[in-house]
Amino acid sequence: MEKTIKAIKRVIIDLLIIIAALSLFTTLGYQHLPPALQLTSLKMLIVSVSTLVAHFIGKSIFGEVTWTVSIREMTMAHLGRLLFYAIIPIVYALCG
Repeated sequence: MEKTIKAIKRVIIDLLIIIAALSLFTTLGYQHLPPALQLTSLKMLIVSVSTLVAHFIGKSIFGEVTWTVSIREMTMAHLGRLLFYAIIPIVYALCG
């Protein structure tokens, strides 16, 4: 149970952004926003979802890693997870 709470705390900001954006889209308030805010809210939703996807893929491929190690002690699992956290949101944001 404690691991589940820690995992939720890690992604709570992304979950809140997703919930806020989805409520904006379902209440039809999205149509009344200026185009710049429409684009911004859509990109926020896409990047938040991509962060959750990167977290899920990184955890399923590389497993649990300890982030309290120094840079010299980082393994390929650390670097792989960092690359997922950097690349996947960029790809989602640019490709839509």
